[in-house]
Amino acid sequence: MKILVVDDSPFYLSMVSKYLNEISGVSEVFLSSKPSEVIDIIDTKNIDIVIMDVIMPEISGFDLLKALRSDRRYDDMPIIMFTSLNDLENYKKCYELGATDFIGKPINIIEFNARLKVAIASKKSSNDYRELIEITRSQNLNLMEMNAKLSDTKFHLLQSEKMAAIGNLAAGIAHEINNPMGFVSSNFEILQKYF
Repeated sequence: MKILVVDDSPFYLSMVSKYLNEISGVSEVFLSSKPSEVIDIIDTKNIDIVIMDVIMPEISGFDLLKALRSDRRYDDMPIIMFTSLNDLENYKKCYELGATDFIGKPINIIEFNARLKVAIASKKSSNDYRELIEITRSQNLNLMEMNAKLSDTKFHLLQSEKMAAIGNLAAGIAHEINNPMGFVSSNFEILQKYF
C-alpha cells in the first residue's frame, strides 16, 4: 500500500513515517507539508491511503477532506484524520465529511498500528472488489460476443436446413413429375405406331 501523510509539522511527519515503515503491507510512504499538493501527489503516485492533519496552513484538513470526498475517484480511498483536537464535535465533523478513521495526537502506537491495519485491510478488500468487478465485466463482454456468434451460427444453420428441405422437396416433386412424364413419353411412340 502507498500511503500519503499530510501534516505541517516535520516532527509528526517523521514520526508517522517511522511507524508506517514498521507496518507490514506498507510499500511506500510519501510525506507532504503542503495541502495544496495533495491531490496532485495522490494522482501521480497512485496513493492508496491518506493520513492528514486537520489544522494546516493554506487549506484545512476539513476542506481537503471535503474536496477529496467530492471527487468520485477517491470514494474507496481510506482517509484517516490525524490531529490533536480531541473534542467530539471535531470527531463528528470528520466523519460527516467522509473520514474513514481518526487518530489523535500524541500518537499511541498501539492505536496507530491497529487503525492502519484496518485501513490497509479495507483498501485491499476494495481493490479485490474492483478487480472482481472488472473480471466480471470482461467475462460478460466475452459471453455477449459468444452469444452473438452462437445466434449467428444458429441462424445460418436454420437457413441451411431450410435450403436442404426445399432441395429435398424439389427433388421429390421432380421425381413425381418425371415418372409419369417418362411413362407417357416412352409409350407415346408405341401409341403413334398403333394409331
